[in-house]
Amino acid sequence: MNMSLPIELDEILPHKPPMRLIKRLLSFEHGEGTAEAIIDDDNIFLDDAGYLNTTTLIELIAQTFAAIKCYDDLLCRRPLKRGFLVGIRKVQFMGKAIIGDILKINVKTRTTLGAFMAAYGEVIIRDEVIAKGEITVWIDQDS
Repeated sequence: MNMSLPIELDEILPHKPPMRLIKRLLSFEHGEGTAEAIIDDDNIFLDDAGYLNTTTLIELIAQTFAAIKCYDDLLCRRPLKRGFLVGIRKVQFMGKAIIGDILKINVKTRTTLGAFMAAYGEVIIRDEVIAKGEITVWIDQDS
């Protein structure tokens, strides 16, 4: 597998279309990175006017966290583990995404406590933050 960035995520993430919402991991530094999502007209989370359901922006942060974690594990030759979104905090929505938008999702791991990891993420369109918040993920050590 070619591990140079940017990297397509079909071989890294367990999510499959239509649930895989991010397209590529653009940058990575231990514990943080940036992914890209393109809002296509076949996205299952669009409303009738073509806007992405706002709460889906949190899923973009969670998937970006998963991409960063999986990429790091592959680089370090660790087995991939399943992770589950178990909490969100301090979430703010300041804008909306619509068909055709290209989103950048920045995520930075803040804390690791046993099998739990907390991260902060931002969703950005054209240099404008449209959503931000913290997520908590539980990593299944037996997977």
